Amino acid sequence: MDDNLLSLCYILSSSILLISSLIHSSELFSIKYSLNRLIYFSESETSETQIINLYKPSIRNRFHITIVILSLIELFLLYNQPLSLLYKIFFLCLTFLHLYSYAKRKIGRDGADQIRLLAFMSFSLGFLASNDLVEILPLYFIGFQLLISYSTSGLSKLFSTHWRKGNVLGDILMTNSYGSKSFAKYLKSNPIVEKTFSYSAIFFMLFVPISFFVPISEIFYLSLLGMFIFHISTAVLMGLNDFLFTIPMTYPAVYYLYFSFHQILL
Repeated sequence: MDDNLLSLCYILSSSILLISSLIHSSELFSIKYSLNRLIYFSESETSETQIINLYKPSIRNRFHITIVILSLIELFLLYNQPLSLLYKIFFLCLTFLHLYSYAKRKIGRDGADQIRLLAFMSFSLGFLASNDLVEILPLYFIGFQLLISYSTSGLSKLFSTHWRKGNVLGDILMTNSYGSKSFAKYLKSNPIVEKTFSYSAIFFMLFVPISFFVPISEIFYLSLLGMFIFHISTAVLMGLNDFLFTIPMTYPAVYYLYFSFHQILL
């Protein structure tokens, strides 16, 4: 059962990661040519050697289409030839392409990009491990990374006087970058609702790492469900849809980490 669970969690995490790769690159491909200057460095703006000049729209488009195609191929190989040599080679290519794109972008880099890169690198490094660890080590790392991310984000909000006052969400949603002005006005006119949303975000972020140590799996599932709903709401209200397609990749990993941790304690 443990081996079956391990393989299932590995395939689920890898699948969601590849889907995230596909969607993310499709979005970058769809960006208008006029915005290219805002997103990517040109050769004259950086002294670093450019292997692929993503500043040029035609090159950028071919670059992201390549990622989309590789992601689709990898999804097919994952379910037909998992961990084959061909799968590993294409996966390493995807890792490099995402790293390069991230390094060459001026704006639009956020926590979802960082988690995606960490996942690609951890799975890639896992290929170097022995057969009995090639799946376990990346899942442990990604699961632990999620616990750290939620803990630090939750604690930073908990110790912030603005978040504790419960009046920060309306201000965030009034911005151009993460704006939903109609909902922001609603929150400002209903301070109790704004406080409820603010405290809920802090609660569920800290609920995940706390419930990890509770030997009742249903409580842990509930904490992950709460955070998934949180990510849905931020995708709708703040436009942070990349988190919605990336964060769930860590859930099978953190579940396997939870399962392993409590198996040791038994």
